[in-house]
Amino acid sequence: MKKEKLLRGILTAVVALALGGCFDWNLELTVNKDGTGTLTETMYFSPQTMALLAMAASSEDSEQPPKNPLESMIDKDELAKKAAQLGKGVTVKSAEIVKDEKGRQGTKVVYAVPDVNAFNLPLQADTEGGPTGGPDQTGQGKAEEQKQETARIQFIKAASGAPAKLKIFMPKPKAEDKAKDTGDEQNGQAKDEDTPDDAESKQAQAMMRQMMGDMRMRLGIKVDGKITKTNATHVSDDKTGITLMDIDFGKLIADEKLFAKLQGMGQSQSFDEVKKMFSDPAFAKFVKIEFEDEVTVEFE
Repeated sequence: MKKEKLLRGILTAVVALALGGCFDWNLELTVNKDGTGTLTETMYFSPQTMALLAMAASSEDSEQPPKNPLESMIDKDELAKKAAQLGKGVTVKSAEIVKDEKGRQGTKVVYAVPDVNAFNLPLQADTEGGPTGGPDQTGQGKAEEQKQETARIQFIKAASGAPAKLKIFMPKPKAEDKAKDTGDEQNGQAKDEDTPDDAESKQAQAMMRQMMGDMRMRLGIKVDGKITKTNATHVSDDKTGITLMDIDFGKLIADEKLFAKLQGMGQSQSFDEVKKMFSDPAFAKFVKIEFEDEVTVEFE
């Protein structure tokens, strides 16, 4: 059940990205040998999304000169509130509006984590922009607390010749989630009957490809040193980090067959069936997901 819950959260995040806006989200936690860390969150928005956000922001106060709608995402007071949600003592080191080589605008926020043992690692971006909030449909900041899936981290310092050890524990399902899962499986057949016809589906997919070509969601952990042992599935070539999630939604949706398979994935499919599908080389080019309940990383 734990694995199904995690997988459903990941797939929900993919759908949420499609519904919430077109952006490229990258969240990376760097863990130091003393147990401190740095969380870097970077988001880039497509030109279409930026245009919509700018239009919404200007309509809020037409008498004021237009401003970059991303400014609300780096408001110091709002970011301080969001940092508090990430864990005890977490603070904002820096926040800025950035532009990448493609000309896309976005934001980069760096958080200081004094103790990764007291840190809540977000497992997905929320539908409004990021793991701790972002611009809503009006272009305004969102400061409300978000109830999101987070992973718990345990860190043990190196001692007596033993390497530093990092463990990432995926969240356990709640009782109400189990009940909902059972209900969803029982009603799965009825839900599947409510599907659009082929013409509507193709038209919707064409629109999504045009708007969401740059969408991507990445979540990774780096260590201050070299990984000597790990059960993680996706380890960087230089042995300095692991990938918990990397979904290149833009490329995935561009492939009609793969996207059709993703859409056809029902609640009743088993974990093993879904894992097998994502392990297919065709999917693996665009989707990397860590399926372990408990990921262990030793480094020195």
